[in-house]
Amino acid sequence: LTNEGTINTLSLQVENSLVCTGGIYKGIKNVSGESSYEIQPQDHTVLIDTYEGTVKVSMPPATNNKGRVIVIKKTNTDKYNIKSNPIVIESAGDLIDQKETIVMKMNHSVRELHSDGNSWWIVGASGT
Repeated sequence: LTNEGTINTLSLQVENSLVCTGGIYKGIKNVSGESSYEIQPQDHTVLIDTYEGTVKVSMPPATNNKGRVIVIKKTNTDKYNIKSNPIVIESAGDLIDQKETIVMKMNHSVRELHSDGNSWWIVGASGT
């Protein structure tokens, strides 16, 4: 704990409840021009531009990420092209909502995935 009241640590576990009276900042990543992307430990929200082609997203193992939430949003730099390339999401040996892969087809669609320690579950979605 610093004199300014901040905690500098890679991991912090709080039992019972956590009260925050200020802003909460989460990692956000823009991915563009890639054919594949592997979710990183610091990622929370990933914005994926599919203008140049289909993007394959690899989720980390659910078993190593119990309680983790990852948000994936499909973007397209060509705002006039409503039909663009898809995002294919898969997890290393785990299921996502009881499927091996899920596909996001529509621009600006979103998937919020939450790990229970065994599988990834879609707990929030918009678009197809």
